[in-house]
Amino acid sequence: MSPKIITILVILALVGIFVLQNAETVVIRLFFWEISTSRALMIFTLFLAGALVGWFGRGTWSRRRR
Repeated sequence: MSPKIITILVILALVGIFVLQNAETVVIRLFFWEISTSRALMIFTLFLAGALVGWFGRGTWSRRRR
């Protein structure tokens, strides 16, 4: 396997361990909304959102540099 794939798998494993160890319920408040969800789901969702932003943003950033 390539080093890039191994790095991605290690990061995913660490995130998975972190998520499993933080399974308590938390309340998220934004203005007048209030959502009660598990901390694990919140962390995983934010991780995926960050990965998607990074994935789509890398193409834009690399085109601007050229």
